[in-house]
Amino acid sequence: MCDAEANGADISEAARLADLELLAMIEEHGWAVQSVFGRRDQDSFAYTVGLSTLGFPELAIFAAPMQLGAALLNQVADRMVGGESIGPGSIMYGSLYGPPHVCAIEMTDTSDLLELHSIYGGVDGALQIVWPDGDGALPWEDTWSLGGDRQPLYGPPPW
Repeated sequence: MCDAEANGADISEAARLADLELLAMIEEHGWAVQSVFGRRDQDSFAYTVGLSTLGFPELAIFAAPMQLGAALLNQVADRMVGGESIGPGSIMYGSLYGPPHVCAIEMTDTSDLLELHSIYGGVDGALQIVWPDGDGALPWEDTWSLGGDRQPLYGPPPW
């Protein structure tokens, strides 16, 4: 086997083991949070894997510091599993971590949620959890102060 084939086999095996580890976490906790690290916070994102097996949309957050993003996703997932109705346009106040409120939008582009495609063959439904700027404005509002590319939106604004 040449080096390229050996490296490809190693990568495939590593991906298979990562999927198994993620599935074990989902089995134990109901869902897992998959983090994808970029060179800068605004290139990083995190998303849930497994909520769809419980009958809920998967969640994603973009351009937030990794620990904060994962904590927010887990908090929103806990609220959904606990019976709170969360869908596009839902504003969630009283965040334990970071911003005073976040908003959910429907994701129409889920192509970056690779583990969902790998494990489940696709994404049945997903919500992006959108965070506000320091003044509480969301990216689609006129008073958003962080610039158009600071937090990418993967679906239409709810209003």
